[in-house]
Amino acid sequence: MLISVFLFLIFIRPFVPSLSYPSFDTYFSLYLIIVSLALIIKSKKEIGKGFSGQGCLFLFFLAVVLSAFLSFHPYKGLQELAKFISYFFVFYVAYYANNLEKKKIILTLILSASCVSIYAIYWFYFGSLNLLEYMKGQDMTYPFAHELLSRQRAFMPYILPAMLAAYLIMVLPLSLAYLFQENKRRLCRLSSKYVLLSLSSLSITIALLLTKSAGPLLSIFLSLLIFIMLSKLINKRTLLMLSILLLVIMAIFILRSLKAEVYFTTSVFSIQNRLNYWQRTLTLILKHPFRGIGLGNLPFVGSKFVHNSYLQIWAETGILGIVSFLGFLYKSFKTIQPKRLVTDKLYAGLVVAHLGFLIHNLIDFSFFLPEVSVFWWIIIALLLSSTHN
Repeated sequence: MLISVFLFLIFIRPFVPSLSYPSFDTYFSLYLIIVSLALIIKSKKEIGKGFSGQGCLFLFFLAVVLSAFLSFHPYKGLQELAKFISYFFVFYVAYYANNLEKKKIILTLILSASCVSIYAIYWFYFGSLNLLEYMKGQDMTYPFAHELLSRQRAFMPYILPAMLAAYLIMVLPLSLAYLFQENKRRLCRLSSKYVLLSLSSLSITIALLLTKSAGPLLSIFLSLLIFIMLSKLINKRTLLMLSILLLVIMAIFILRSLKAEVYFTTSVFSIQNRLNYWQRTLTLILKHPFRGIGLGNLPFVGSKFVHNSYLQIWAETGILGIVSFLGFLYKSFKTIQPKRLVTDKLYAGLVVAHLGFLIHNLIDFSFFLPEVSVFWWIIIALLLSSTHN
């Protein structure tokens, strides 16, 4: 019963926008914490046993807790803290899940992403233009929204196309890996699961392309490149796949920069803004390198997000937060088994999804949105557990 509730919460997580409904999101995170904790207690597993990166993980969450209570604005810090605590417990639910539960978790991620993709595609063709006409009829002046809607980029149920794409680049490798694994087992015999996975992979791919987001696509390109280098699967097929993906990224970048009168969603504008955020955040880090300014306090530098999650982790949680988090990532990289990338497709899918998320957070902030980040915590938990268990 509890695992079904957990899967349901994971399924609807993308449809709970944390920035649009912050109070509801906090209540959702608290409920997810309660259900996850109950599952861990029921499993009779002792939190913290099983993998070499546990020390870094505990230190990271200790830094998060301290930064929340020592925040420049404690209320903001405590509100953000609920999200991080939910990540912590969700991670251990996925890590300690048995094989059947892990399979259900992965299928839930794929099914949820396919529903999100269908919803995003619907909005791309029908919702965006209708909303734009309504805004014009009501004389609602919001230049960024007008530009985003007029350019017809898929983004619902997320606030931005890049955040939808950041979510999809994690689930697409899992969907394709599961599809290839199912195809290998069934050979030429089509099953209902095979058809469902095919449709899911197709809808996720279409929605991802309709976001017209170069950053996430570049991230998945680089993660695939790293995967190919680790697995030594360098052949004509993989090179052709990477070449096509690179051409798509270049086309998106050019198309988004064509109209000189448009500002907010052009690639050039995004790059300029990011450089400005990074510079101002580095200045802030130099002022508070050890303590940090606390969770949720980045509006001091002109934006709620830095568009580089690693800089933001340092700025908010201090030196303990960034060092422990990077240590945890280092431990996770050490567990990757190159030979297994060739033989275990689902394992390969987890690795590509993991790398894609981390690379994208060099230029964006999906780590700080629970409707995206919670899925990475599940993915890294499944990845680590598949190595150590």
